[in-house]
Amino acid sequence: MPRINIKGGVWRNSEDEILKAAVMKYGKNQWARIASLLHRKSAKQCKARWYEWLDPSIKKTEWSREEDEKLVHMAKLMPTQWRTIAPVVGRTATQCLERYEFLIDKAQMRDEGGDDDPRRLRPGEIDPCPENKPAQPDAIDMDEDELEMLSEARARLANTQGKKAKRKAREKQLEEARRLASLQKRRELRAAGIFTRVHRVSKKKFPINYNEETPFEKQPPVGFHDVSGEDAVAPKARDFKTLQLADIERKSFREKEQEARQKDKERAEKRKTEDLPGLLAQRTSAFTEPAVKRSKLVLPSPQLEESEIRQAAKLGAHARDLAEESARTGLTAGIGETPRTELRTPATSVGGAGGTAAAADAADQLASLKDQLANLPKPKNDFELMEPEDEAEADATGNGVDLDAEESEAAIKEDQADADRRREEERRRAEAEAWARRSEPVRRGLPVPSECNTSVLRRPDGLLELQRAEELVKAEALKMIKYDIRPKDPAAALAEQFDQAELAQAAELLEAEKRAVAEGMQHGRLTAEAYCKVWDECLAQVLYLPQQGRYTRANLASKKERIESLDNALNANRNHMNLEARQAAKLERKLKVLLGGYQARAKTLAKQLAEGQEALDQAAIELETYERLRQHELGAIASRLESLEDDVQRQCRRESELQTEYDRLRLRLDALRLARREEAAAAEAGAPSASDTAATAGSAS
Repeated sequence: MPRINIKGGVWRNSEDEILKAAVMKYGKNQWARIASLLHRKSAKQCKARWYEWLDPSIKKTEWSREEDEKLVHMAKLMPTQWRTIAPVVGRTATQCLERYEFLIDKAQMRDEGGDDDPRRLRPGEIDPCPENKPAQPDAIDMDEDELEMLSEARARLANTQGKKAKRKAREKQLEEARRLASLQKRRELRAAGIFTRVHRVSKKKFPINYNEETPFEKQPPVGFHDVSGEDAVAPKARDFKTLQLADIERKSFREKEQEARQKDKERAEKRKTEDLPGLLAQRTSAFTEPAVKRSKLVLPSPQLEESEIRQAAKLGAHARDLAEESARTGLTAGIGETPRTELRTPATSVGGAGGTAAAADAADQLASLKDQLANLPKPKNDFELMEPEDEAEADATGNGVDLDAEESEAAIKEDQADADRRREEERRRAEAEAWARRSEPVRRGLPVPSECNTSVLRRPDGLLELQRAEELVKAEALKMIKYDIRPKDPAAALAEQFDQAELAQAAELLEAEKRAVAEGMQHGRLTAEAYCKVWDECLAQVLYLPQQGRYTRANLASKKERIESLDNALNANRNHMNLEARQAAKLERKLKVLLGGYQARAKTLAKQLAEGQEALDQAAIELETYERLRQHELGAIASRLESLEDDVQRQCRRESELQTEYDRLRLRLDALRLARREEAAAAEAGAPSASDTAATAGSAS
């Protein structure tokens, strides 16, 4: 008995991954090919699994109230048509059906999955629709069939180009090479003056064969015509470097059809992303006007009248509770059975006495509102425009300034933008003035110490006048340094505030003092080299102690302190080098990103320039070779002409000699012919011929 293989059952994680990879490779139209990778699933089951669960466009989030209302409304309009309802709601058909059944159970206060629920699976039963359920985890010890399926699927999906595709590509390349070789051969034969005709069997017939005839050829008129204007404009040479195969051959019908389909697909994708409401309207238009006329829809009557809705809106918090209760009853009312009442809107529904009373209340409210509006005071449009009596009024001083105009301008409130601009200018001016009051090192951007060393000051007791002056200078310098370190600190602020005139006078005094010192020491203006030399000498006399965090004289430091100082300087230099190296590497990366294309282009151009230079050198060598060959040929022309002239003269003499010999032989031939004719005549007459007479005379002698 043959083995029966039944495909189906629950889906596992490995099967889902194989299905997703196969859809990415083969697309959504080759389900039989995709199902060949899964031994336990058919093509129909693979397609259902993709469109019901694995498709990334499937929405699996919680249902919102708007979606529930739309689902219930569409279920009333089109009962049991879940495939049509699904695109409108934005869910799958199975999700819509399960949600609708859940709402029905909730409205009927019935537990989902009870003992009497026919949808619940009994022990031993098989799920008829496992495609819309989550996948189960794979077993740890998979059987051999599953392992073989996984290895085969991995091998087939990893092979991006099969044997058939490779063979087709190879055949296409060979055909292209054969065609180009034939074309090159015909071009070479045509250049040599040999014209051949190629008989090709083509399925398509072009209207004009460019290889055999000239399109739109015009026969020239008979007779002479002026050709002076033909050389006026030189014909432009055709650039064969930019010539492509598409410029020579036409596209096939299949390629054109494929391009058109690709454009339609891109247009549909663009519309899906940009014009989603229009696309939904186009999809929903399929069931708004059905081709087959259906029976009249019957919906239940509304639960609330229009007047009741207006009253509920005015009640506040109670109105909100009432609206929620009515909405809930309106959604779930009549879900369990098919409604059979007449479809009516709230404005046209048949009402009893309650409807008449509500309409009367609405009319009374409208009348009271009109009365209240009528009791409002009427607007007073009592505006008065006044003109100045005399525009030429001047003030008592006679300067021609209008005081009323000044008062009106003063009364006008300043615009906020102008006020902000004015305050910004004042702030900038104040900052510029404060910056001008700062010390010279701060304005020039020189390094400023982080702490102020007050230990350099000495007590004034027992000091001389010159030493006291030095201490005063030190105290003033420390005060300025403290202000430079923390200018906003009230404790460090300068007590005296100097104006610009005093600061300018102080600067002039300093300049005069510098000139006096320079003239007194007779050193003049120092060069950069001399300044650096003095700076290095002064720096060599000072040593920084990292353990104590201060500077000291080099001659007072011990050997250990010198080693520590040099070690600290070496580490500082290394850190500085590492920082500079990182910054340089970062700049190199940025330059590589910014100038990578230019560098590649520069390399290509340099290569082209080198090739061009090489070709130019080769052409120069060939030119020089042919030039020397020309000179040799010009030198050999005289000897060749002389030898040729000698040959011609020799041939002429030989020809004249041969002509003379030819004349002599021709005369002899004529004499012989004459003698022969005479002998013949003598023989006929019976007399001895001249020859016989000569012979007889010879014998007698």
